[in-house]
Amino acid sequence: MRINKFLAYNLNISRREADQYIIRGLVRVDSKNPLLGQSIQPLQKLKY
Repeated sequence: MRINKFLAYNLNISRREADQYIIRGLVRVDSKNPLLGQSIQPLQKLKY
């Protein structure tokens, strides 16, 4: 699943808003900054 779709669903925001969270560095995947459009796997740790 793409990160922005996951955030949009769980935070009840739009995908564009989720993209802005990623661009601003408010989201981390396994302690790293993700890229726009990046997919996540079930065992990865997502911090927002």
